Amino acid sequence: MKHFSLPLVTLCMVVLLGGCGGGKNSGFGGGTPAVTLAPTTLTFPSQIVTTTSQSESVTLTNSGTVPLNIMGIAASADYAADSTACGATLAVGANCVINVTFTPSSATTITGTITFTDNAPNSPQTVALTGTGS
Repeated sequence: MKHFSLPLVTLCMVVLLGGCGGGKNSGFGGGTPAVTLAPTTLTFPSQIVTTTSQSESVTLTNSGTVPLNIMGIAASADYAADSTACGATLAVGANCVINVTFTPSSATTITGTITFTDNAPNSPQTVALTGTGS
């Protein structure tokens, strides 16, 4: 019986459809994207009802080992987020800054979130928001 020895690169090419080091988010070398958000909470100063605050920022970083595919960035309640700031894909080690504003609809404390939907295993991720209308 004859034995054949194939280098790993050849073996990976043979199983191209399955990849090498697989996983649902992996490429040929395996790995996953990972999201780091800073800060994870934002508190806005008191804001006059129906006027828009100065923007506060959140930095999203892809701290994983493969590109991060961003499907959506959405703000709730009386908050708005620049959903186009990051584009559709964020390279490994790259970051982007999302500007968030607060436009209170009433004179009360209003809580909300920014939700990030992507291909990281812990998607979606959120940033907690708090502001007070005056």
